[in-house]
Amino acid sequence: MIESKTQYDKDIEDGWYAVVRWSISDIHEYRNDNDMVEWTDEEATNWLASQEGNIQDRMIEQGWDVISMLMDEETE
Repeated sequence: MIESKTQYDKDIEDGWYAVVRWSISDIHEYRNDNDMVEWTDEEATNWLASQEGNIQDRMIEQGWDVISMLMDEETE
């Protein structure tokens, strides 16, 4: 039996860890959970595309904060 590699397996092979991806379904779910007006797939796609840099920047900042906290715990 041939097992295909998951994206997770490929990321690990390439040296990437804690990879996060966002999709339009995440945007739809967020808007639904927060009682916001439903968007079309096109609206969700356009919003994600326009905010991608902001999301990446914030995730990187938070990632460094988490790494710092966890490293500090290692030295205690």
